[in-house]
Amino acid sequence: MRRRPLLYAAFAVLQRRSAAPLMDLALLTRRPVLTGAFLMLVATALLISSFFLGSFCLQGPGGHGPLATRLLFLPVAVGTVLGAHLAGRAIGALGPRLVAVPALLTAAVGLAIPAADTGTVALSVGLSVASAGLGTGFVAATTTALAHASPGEAGLTSGIVNTCHEFGGAIGVPVVSGIAGSSIAAGHLAAPDVLPTR
Repeated sequence: MRRRPLLYAAFAVLQRRSAAPLMDLALLTRRPVLTGAFLMLVATALLISSFFLGSFCLQGPGGHGPLATRLLFLPVAVGTVLGAHLAGRAIGALGPRLVAVPALLTAAVGLAIPAADTGTVALSVGLSVASAGLGTGFVAATTTALAHASPGEAGLTSGIVNTCHEFGGAIGVPVVSGIAGSSIAAGHLAAPDVLPTR
């Protein structure tokens, strides 16, 4: 772990000195790329952690089995697809910024519902609304990052956004688990006997 920053620094130095670098580090300083990558990271962190914590709520206090929990998450998947589909149409007319802001607000409203009431209906409805906003955010993030990228930079830019997509899930789940851990330990959120499996 301690060597990783040194390796990253060495890679950056080599890329700057190379006549034909693997990646243009200046790409990471462009506002559209940073904005799109950050939006993708946040949206993914919220969505994946919602799946993770939602499964605990449904199988713990909700008393649902693994199969019922999967079925209750189907509207969440539909919401994500629907949000992404609508975003593709809206961005062409409004632009990514005017789509991203309402998308995040929609996600916030959706996530506020199960925060106030962890019942099955509230959880399913809230996560479905949030997923529609986050699905829209995915498209807005990708469009923002790639809008001003040249054809030669499109592949690298897409790779950066997709990397942030993976980091979002990796960061979101442990952060939410840490926050929810105190509630689980205090007995406010009953942990299921068996962790959900895919």
